[in-house]
Amino acid sequence: MQHAIQSRGLESRVRLLTLSFDPVHDTPDVMAEHARRLGAEAGLWEFATVQNPADLDAMLALFDIIVLPDGLGDYTHNAALFLIDETGRVAKAYDIDRPDLALADYLSRKHGEVPG
Repeated sequence: MQHAIQSRGLESRVRLLTLSFDPVHDTPDVMAEHARRLGAEAGLWEFATVQNPADLDAMLALFDIIVLPDGLGDYTHNAALFLIDETGRVAKAYDIDRPDLALADYLSRKHGEVPG
C-alpha cells in the first residue's frame, strides 16, 4: 500500500496508520522496530496504540475490531483496512488482503480517477 501511494504521488493526501491492540507489549520502541522492519516511511505510515489500556475497548469498538486470546499468549483478531473520512469517521472497511480496492475506491470517490 505504501508503494502504491508513493508511486501515484499521493503522499500529501493519504496516510497509513497501523493500530496495535496490545499496548502492554507494543511499547513505542517495539512499534518503532516493527515499522523499521516493514520499511515504513515516517511521514506516510504511523504506528500507534492507546496510552492507557483502559482506552483499548473504545478504540476496538471504533474500528469494529474483535480480539480473542488464542490460549497461547497471543491473539486472534479480525483485520481490515479502513477508509477514514475528513471528519475522522470510519467511512468504509476493506479486506486486509485487498489494499488495491481500498486505494482504488479512495481515488475514484475523492479524485475522480478511474480505479485500476
